[in-house]
Amino acid sequence: FANERTFLRWIHMAIILGGISSAMLGSSSADNHDAQVIGMVTIPVAIAIILYASWLYYWRARQIKRREAKYAIDFDDRVGPICLSIILMCVYSSIFAYMLTTM
Repeated sequence: FANERTFLRWIHMAIILGGISSAMLGSSSADNHDAQVIGMVTIPVAIAIILYASWLYYWRARQIKRREAKYAIDFDDRVGPICLSIILMCVYSSIFAYMLTTM
């Protein structure tokens, strides 16, 4: 059940990020370019998180089904969370820099 719980936690974060982005896009007026830029930048990140979570879930499920995972280290993914963290850090830093330059 750990595979499903991990998948649901990744999807939960993607839904929160996508929901906030969609709300910013939907509630912003045509004159509010800041909210539109932030929404358009963060929606692809939410989609990337969903794609990554889906890929990781099926990869782990396939290992479990084929009984390829003899040790717990086979389930370990050290690259994905770091890459997604760096992407989020770059996105939020870019948004922060954008907001500083437009003030």
